[in-house]
Amino acid sequence: MADQEEYEEQESVEITDVWHRIEYWFEDNKQTAAIGGGVLAILIVAIVFVFAKWLPDRNLKAQREMYQAEMAFARDSFDLAINGNGAVQRILGDQKEIQLH
Repeated sequence: MADQEEYEEQESVEITDVWHRIEYWFEDNKQTAAIGGGVLAILIVAIVFVFAKWLPDRNLKAQREMYQAEMAFARDSFDLAINGNGAVQRILGDQKEIQLH
């Protein structure tokens, strides 16, 4: 039992020592910690924006643009699906033709 109490006391002292080291580091490096925290906050906000707003909007737009072409493809109108006509957008979009020489 004495070994267990001694171990817990030693562990408590180590945790306190680590906590004091962290405290002293923050006191000595307030500006660095503030800049790092600001950068971290901006990064988190950017990631949340990308996954919560930007990607779903792009996905919805792509689905709307592909709907008519997919329906033409399902009806076996491959030429209409790939090339489109004035009313149906083409699957390949407005990509320029790539010519390999």
